[in-house]
Amino acid sequence: MKDPTYGWIRQVIESFRGTEFPGDLNPLVVDFLWRKQTTGWRAIAEDALAEAESIVERVNEALFQSVCSDDDLRVKLRDWLHADFQKASVDAAKELERLTADEIEGHLFTLHPHFTALRMHRQQNRINEVTSILAQEKAWMKQEQGGALIPNLSISSDNIVGTELYHDKELAVVLNTHDSLEAYYELARYRFTDNVATQVIERHLLGPDGPLRLFSPQYVSEKLYGEQNEDALSNLVGENPNKAQKRHGLDSERRSLEESMKRLQAFKML
Repeated sequence: MKDPTYGWIRQVIESFRGTEFPGDLNPLVVDFLWRKQTTGWRAIAEDALAEAESIVERVNEALFQSVCSDDDLRVKLRDWLHADFQKASVDAAKELERLTADEIEGHLFTLHPHFTALRMHRQQNRINEVTSILAQEKAWMKQEQGGALIPNLSISSDNIVGTELYHDKELAVVLNTHDSLEAYYELARYRFTDNVATQVIERHLLGPDGPLRLFSPQYVSEKLYGEQNEDALSNLVGENPNKAQKRHGLDSERRSLEESMKRLQAFKML
């Protein structure tokens, strides 16, 4: 019970105190406590997304190098696909922001059947902890009857401790708030992790419109086939202007040498 978290919860409850009856809780308290406890979630999720994007980029680069040995063509392909690759990252970031806002800024809500069980488990653990401490000190067993110890109590120690802990309404609301938040945190943490993995990374980075699966025969057909896409196709697979100029120069030099060779052979025949 020396955990500073309990003191912090009590202070927050008092700071939000309005016209509530003793033992009642201002509903804004839970939302405030939850936002404070999940402050780091956004940064952690953004770091995870950045790491996933980095891995996808490295895998994509390796795939392009393995299937396209032409450096110039590979660079053109990557540049051509960049806008749609970037769109996948932007969509992933927007999805992550929506998920984070729903978890942190929304009201606490769950239909998970284990929520109540987790909360009750935490309450029982507290009762067990207090009972263990009191049993060691034997404070709960002493009675002022000539100093004699009366064993074989008909009421279990758990019931005695539980009654004492939750008899004080102000203390009970602190403990109940703590246990509800702890149980909800346990469930929401895994829910948020799964949602980031499936709705952000799986959907946008690894999905059909993501960088690893976007470049497909269907995509090429839609983007490059047809008269309306002739310029895009020419820019992508057309010869590099510098190389074309160099090739033209070499062709001219070859023709000049061939003409010179013919004149030389004709001169020898005279």
